[in-house]
Amino acid sequence: MQYFKLIDDLDNPPGRWFLGELNFDDEWDFWKYISVGRVDVPKKDLFVSLRKDGFPIDFTFADFELMILNEKAANLMSKDDVQFIPVAVNGCTSGNPYYLTTIINEIDCVDEEKSVFDRWELDNDIRPDKAGQYKTFYKLFVNQDKCEGSQIFRLKNYNSVIIVNESLKREFERNNLSGVKFQKVSS
Repeated sequence: MQYFKLIDDLDNPPGRWFLGELNFDDEWDFWKYISVGRVDVPKKDLFVSLRKDGFPIDFTFADFELMILNEKAANLMSKDDVQFIPVAVNGCTSGNPYYLTTIINEIDCVDEEKSVFDRWELDNDIRPDKAGQYKTFYKLFVNQDKCEGSQIFRLKNYNSVIIVNESLKREFERNNLSGVKFQKVSS
């Protein structure tokens, strides 16, 4: 099975919208939604602002890499792998439900022999809390054997990257999801 990095296609479709901030109570609440695992659903209604008006799309990221999907995209994913939290998009009149989506699992699967990356160093002045974790990837490859059985997940020690398996990629393509593209990360 092949694996792919899930990417927001910023150029397609032309004239697409871009989403902005969510109305969290605390300015740092977004961290729990880009970390792995289930989160407590907020007791208030969540809204995401439009950074730039345009055509509604099926998949995108709002500020801070918060993954936002419509119902069409959500229906393609297993609730064992993701958690959906209803969110309204300010100014959206399409009638489609949208969801702030968190990813449940992370996998330690970077193929360090094939990948090119930097790590956060010990005693780093900027992010000492990240010492030893991945800082930047110039070329990313995952070990397919370690990913077996996972449809969608985040990379351990670098959770800003979302990986999907080939079957989920095909489902996205078969359903013509807008706003999404893929970069192969397995050999």
